[in-house]
Amino acid sequence: MANQKPLITTMPVEAIGRPTDQNIRRLAIHIGDIGAQTDALQTQVSNLPTPLSAAEVQAIVQTNLASVGLRATSPSTSGPTASPGPGTTPPPTTPHADVVTTVKAALVAAGHSLTGDCGAFDISKHVAWKLNTVGGGTEDAGLLDKPSGANCMGYAAGIICYPSGQIFDILGDAGGANNPQWLDDGLVDPTRYRAPFDPGAPYP
Repeated sequence: MANQKPLITTMPVEAIGRPTDQNIRRLAIHIGDIGAQTDALQTQVSNLPTPLSAAEVQAIVQTNLASVGLRATSPSTSGPTASPGPGTTPPPTTPHADVVTTVKAALVAAGHSLTGDCGAFDISKHVAWKLNTVGGGTEDAGLLDKPSGANCMGYAAGIICYPSGQIFDILGDAGGANNPQWLDDGLVDPTRYRAPFDPGAPYP
């Protein structure tokens, strides 16, 4: 099957030449030849044993597409991969308390005040940036919208949020001792997810 000669052949454009009566007749004859070749191909296919294997079908397609300058691609066996939409991105399977610890240490070394809600949020915004792909991470980590109550700039002080609405409490005694942790804090409305923004130096 792999050595099968193409059934359909084409006439080079140069061979047709200018549209004179003679060339038009040559073109008409060539078109008739293509029709005959197509009929022969249909006959060959109808005479093939059934059912055909995937390899046999692929060989027939490749042989005859190649005759007209096309190439068949192999079908994917993995199937399409759906991109997660809003509210469907899975939370991480690995705790990131170590990232929280690294970020806090870097901020302390840089002389940042970590007192109060905005001090805790300083840690959270750096952690979200570091974990998110925009900051070089591999996740969709973000921040949690919290326009009322204890917050900083309208964000929850010590929370990391994912597009699914999954949130993690990353600071014990947020704004006080700021103890690094990574505690599953359940689900919230996914529309409260906020993408991280560049928090400024340092970038641990």
